[in-house]
Amino acid sequence: MYRLLLPLSWLYTLVVSLRNRLFDFGLLPSYRPSVATLSIGNLAVGGTGKTPHTEFLARHFLSSGLRVAILSRGYGRTTRGYRSAGPASTSGEVGDEPLQMFRRFSGRVQVAVCERRAAGLRRLEAEAEAPDVVLLDDAFQHRYVKPHFSLLLTDWSRLYSSDHVLPAGRLRESRQGARRADVIIVSKCPPALSEAERRAIVERLQPTARQRVFFSTMVYAPLALPSECHSAVLLTGIARPEPLAEHLAASGIAIERHLRYPDHHRFSLSDLRDIIHILRSGSCIVTTAKDYARLLSAGLPPELVQHIIVQEVGIGILFNQENEFLSCLERFKKPHRGC
Repeated sequence: MYRLLLPLSWLYTLVVSLRNRLFDFGLLPSYRPSVATLSIGNLAVGGTGKTPHTEFLARHFLSSGLRVAILSRGYGRTTRGYRSAGPASTSGEVGDEPLQMFRRFSGRVQVAVCERRAAGLRRLEAEAEAPDVVLLDDAFQHRYVKPHFSLLLTDWSRLYSSDHVLPAGRLRESRQGARRADVIIVSKCPPALSEAERRAIVERLQPTARQRVFFSTMVYAPLALPSECHSAVLLTGIARPEPLAEHLAASGIAIERHLRYPDHHRFSLSDLRDIIHILRSGSCIVTTAKDYARLLSAGLPPELVQHIIVQEVGIGILFNQENEFLSCLERFKKPHRGC
C-alpha cells in the first residue's frame, strides 16, 4: 500500500514545496508581528505533545513577569473568526485544547483562536494591554506569519527523518521544512534515553549548524482513584493514547475498559449515554485534560463530573539541558539567530 501511495506523496510534496518557495521569495505575504512571537509546531499530523510544551513555555514566560498570550487555530470548534476564551467558553466555541489551556492558567494567560493567524495577531497587538509574548500553537505550516522563533517537535517513536509525506506517510511537508526551525525537540522520549541513543537521533535528524536539538519526556502527575470507585475506565480522544495507557498500567492502575475516540472527538448523545451509564454504575473515568474540557462542554450532569479523574501531564527536558533550552528562549526576540 505504501508504494502505491508514493506517486500521490510526490505530487503533494511538489505542491507544498512550490507554496513554500513562494513564501521564501516573498511572492506570498508573510506578516512579521510587532509583538515577540514564538511558534510551536511539527511536520507530522497527529500528536507530538504540542499542548504540554506550549504550557511549559507559557509558565516560563509568566515566571519572568511577561504578559503571555496563546493564539491557536482552535481545531474542532464550530465557530469562525477571532475569539478570546473566557470563563463561560465551551470547546465548541474555542476548541478543546485552547479551552484546556485557558483553564490551566485560570485566566492569567490570554488564549485566543483565529484560523487566520495574522489577523489574530493584529487583534492581540491592538489591545490596550497587548501581550509581551505570543505563543502560536500548531503554526509551523502557517507561513502567512513569520514568527521570531520556531520550535519544531518530532515524536521519538516516529521521527520525521524516517517518515514520508502524506498520504504515504504522516508528514505535512517534506523533511526539508525542518530547516526553518530554530530549535528541534524530540518529544515523548523514554525517561531513561541513553546518551548513545541521543547522539544517534541527532545524526538521523541532521540539524543545520545553527539549530539545537533537545529531548523531552512526558511527566505524569501522581494519580490516585477515590475509594468509592470500584473500577476505572480510560477515556481518550487524542491522537496517540498508548503512552498514557502504558503509564497507567505501570502505575498499577487497573483499567477495565478503554473508550478510545478519534482526536478532537465531539461527543454525541449516544456517547454521553454510555459515559453517564459508566459513571452511574460506580466506575470512575480517567481521562486527559483535553478530553475533560470537551466532556464538560458536552453537558454531563454536575453530580457525575466528580467521578471523572484527569491525568495531568507536563514535560521534562532530558540530559539536564533545561537551563540551556531556556537560554535559547531568552534570545527568541532576535530574528532567527538560533542558540
